[in-house]
Amino acid sequence: MSHSMALVYHKETDHKKKRPFFLNTTEGLNQFCISKPGRYLFKEDSHGCHKLGDKKYVYDTSRPSMLSLKAEKHCVNISVHTDRLYIDVYVKIKSTSKNGEVKESSTLVACDGGYTEQPCFQSFSHWARSGDRLEITPTSREVLFYPAKLNHTVQGESCEKVHIDGKGGVFIEGYIEPSELARVEIVIQPTNNPNVTITIEADRGHFTYGPLHGNTDYTVSPNKEGYVFEKIQGHKWGWRGVKLGTVTVLVTGETDQPLSGVLLSLSGGASYRSNNLTSTSGTMAFRELHPGQYFLRPMMKEYKFEPVSQMIKVQEGSEISLAIKGSRVAFSCFGAVTSLNGEAEPGVIIEAVGQGQCAEHQEETKTEQDGSYRLRGLKPSCVYVIQLKQDSANLHIARAEPKSRQVEISSADISNVNIIAFRRMNQMDISGNVVTSPEHLSSLKVKLYKEDNLDAPVHTATMGTTTFFYLPSVANDKQNAYTIRLESSLSRSMFEYELPEEKFIANTSYRHFTFHFKPKRKNVEQEFNQGSYLVLPLTLLLIAVGYNYQKIMPFLSQAGSYLQNLGRSQVSDNISNTGGADADILAEEMATSKKKMKARKIN
Repeated sequence: MSHSMALVYHKETDHKKKRPFFLNTTEGLNQFCISKPGRYLFKEDSHGCHKLGDKKYVYDTSRPSMLSLKAEKHCVNISVHTDRLYIDVYVKIKSTSKNGEVKESSTLVACDGGYTEQPCFQSFSHWARSGDRLEITPTSREVLFYPAKLNHTVQGESCEKVHIDGKGGVFIEGYIEPSELARVEIVIQPTNNPNVTITIEADRGHFTYGPLHGNTDYTVSPNKEGYVFEKIQGHKWGWRGVKLGTVTVLVTGETDQPLSGVLLSLSGGASYRSNNLTSTSGTMAFRELHPGQYFLRPMMKEYKFEPVSQMIKVQEGSEISLAIKGSRVAFSCFGAVTSLNGEAEPGVIIEAVGQGQCAEHQEETKTEQDGSYRLRGLKPSCVYVIQLKQDSANLHIARAEPKSRQVEISSADISNVNIIAFRRMNQMDISGNVVTSPEHLSSLKVKLYKEDNLDAPVHTATMGTTTFFYLPSVANDKQNAYTIRLESSLSRSMFEYELPEEKFIANTSYRHFTFHFKPKRKNVEQEFNQGSYLVLPLTLLLIAVGYNYQKIMPFLSQAGSYLQNLGRSQVSDNISNTGGADADILAEEMATSKKKMKARKIN
């Protein structure tokens, strides 16, 4: 036996007349007795976990032989548990064999007894070969399943079980008025996960979607371009569509040419406000306007408009076209600000200051990325001075050429009022030279220190073979103080010299320093020679004494005795010149010192 299973068997001749025999077998070899001789048919029990296939297994007692029974298919029990009875629960199974063969099936799962609110539990068996991969998907129009889909690989060892739970979902049903309104988009979002968006389209004014999970609330909103939807009282998901209005404005000049760049300000309705510029065609369209009263006003420097402003009444679905006329009352000055090499200087503030009777007029603008500018609103018959404004935005500009330009406005624009700007240096370059003998250059270094930290140099330059040095730039902030110092590796014991240094503040674009380095060699050779003359005789004298020690010692002893006698005579003279007790004390000390003296033996 390939697997443990229950078998049924009977004689070929009487299987319809008598009940079959039952036999429980185990995997491997099984032996049992048959009560009567004959031919017997064997097959699996229909309630077992394995199937033998279509092959007939026959045992003939007259020709005994061993039967080899192998299970070809195995049972996968699939159970579905729902919160109540539903009549449209199907389980679809896609089976893929080891060799890639695919088979699909669908099974209806329903409880008996019709509709009921009681929980429903139903199961069925699916037979598959060992190693088959099953993709199991439950479906229903009303039920949400957990899991929604699962994969199972058949092992074939015993009865295998797969369990699926189902619960009735939530349906969202609503309508849109008027029903003739087509292509209305319905957007559904769960409140606990706003990143999930479901979009459907209403059909003839109605929409339905589900099933959805019932553990959260949902927001539903209809959308259609050019429409606004108002909630219908008493209906959770009912709306009435209201077509929005459109106002199109055309602005032209004195010769009916389109005016672009005119600012149109429209406000009103339900807190509506919009400010937009007319296009190159001179038009601007305000769309999706709710019914109500609106206020329109055109604005652009150098122009006055007719009408200056107007009230507009927008009704449901209305499309209004308006025409506005503009006439020139002021003019512009065009130019560019560049550097000396022709590069654009963006973000520079340019001003036009009125002169004489127009002294109260002043206009300003900022250069574009390409350095160009346009000064608007210059009055006719006025003289203006065009110049860079004294402003924080222009701090990076040191000066301009020309410093200013004077122009007179007639009845036309003025062009090519160009200015060259010279940028302010924001760094300070430092260089210098050292006046010294070439032989000392390799020992020299120039070090730059910040005044608040004289222990760590900011920059260091080694002189090498040239007398010129150049240090990296420092910030020209007009605040930091620095000390530049010359340092040398020449020995102070050999040379006398002074190391020059200077202090300065970084407040200019360039500084050059000149240092003088004149070391003087110390005169130590003569002292060394005089000392050497004395060393040699002393050395020779000591060597002679060492070799003639025995001969010299008697002379040294005689010299010592002579010095001792000389001392005694001086003492006697002192005693004779001393009176009374002092003489006695001195005599006593002499006697004591004499006892302590020891005689020296001379070889």
